[in-house]
Amino acid sequence: MISGINDSNENAKKLANLIAPFNAKINLIIFNEHSLVSFKKSNMKQVLSFQQILFNKNINVFIRNTFGDDINAACGMLNGNKSKKI
Repeated sequence: MISGINDSNENAKKLANLIAPFNAKINLIIFNEHSLVSFKKSNMKQVLSFQQILFNKNINVFIRNTFGDDINAACGMLNGNKSKKI
């Protein structure tokens, strides 16, 4: 989940409407920040709000734990040693 990009309550409502007809499970994955991009991770308060909106629509939704971000090895970070910023 990227702050200001795909984490708004409106995004959650749109997602809920899109997947409502399906028996889907949603994994919320918080973006792993690194120095080569200006994106920021969603704060936990917003992630929980997003999750609650989906949950209230009877959608199975989980927040995925992040591992490896302390050593720049989390998902999306392994390419972080390049010198060009996006």
